[in-house]
Amino acid sequence: MHTPSDRTSFLVDEQQCGDQCQQLVFPPDRVSVPRQRDTIAGAILRGGSGLGPVTTSQAAEMVGVRTDTASECMRWGGSVKLLVRTSRSTYAATRDGWTFTQLWSTDQVQARLLLNRCMRDSLITRKALQVLADGPMHQDALAKRLHQGQPGKARRGIYAVEWLVLGLVLERDHEGHVSAPETHHGRDRHGTRVPPPAASSRLTHTELFYGMTAEEMERLSDDQYERVLANLTEAFKSTRLLSTQH
Repeated sequence: MHTPSDRTSFLVDEQQCGDQCQQLVFPPDRVSVPRQRDTIAGAILRGGSGLGPVTTSQAAEMVGVRTDTASECMRWGGSVKLLVRTSRSTYAATRDGWTFTQLWSTDQVQARLLLNRCMRDSLITRKALQVLADGPMHQDALAKRLHQGQPGKARRGIYAVEWLVLGLVLERDHEGHVSAPETHHGRDRHGTRVPPPAASSRLTHTELFYGMTAEEMERLSDDQYERVLANLTEAFKSTRLLSTQH
């Protein structure tokens, strides 16, 4: 995996996210989640060439989208700590944003675990966990609740849910129901805490363990599998802590 050189001073610490992490931000409704991710990655890679911070128009030209679409994608990237805004229409990668982009083409499991770390403290995560505090619901219902009273088209809420699943913040079953890990398998019907189900017990489901299919799990090397378990344990503890705060 490539790493940025010391000369790429535009890489800023994730803690310098600023006001964009304190506002409820939604993805744009004009392009799909993969296209949104590509736009964010394009901005990060453009900056990674050593040219420094990237404007929204530069990112738009690089990936072939409208400037206002690139602007909304980059604003969303800032809200989940992949990017940070350095001026009115200019963004730069965070360290985690750079690493996520590098990992995506080589190890999407690890990329998603890193995205989980970036997203776990975002306002969209906190709101989703508040809505799901009483138990799972269909993804469309969650999307509607998240976007209620917000400007823009309802697709923004749908895309936000897609990102939450991509970032392993939420689990989604094969029928489209989403849940926080704690509410999905944290306790049985008597209130007794139980461990997460083994991946092998759900091999018939299209959506498997934290969004990974059986085939993806089986392809992991021993080292990758150990890292996945360690990171999922950390993510699970963090999500449970956020749930108890609401």
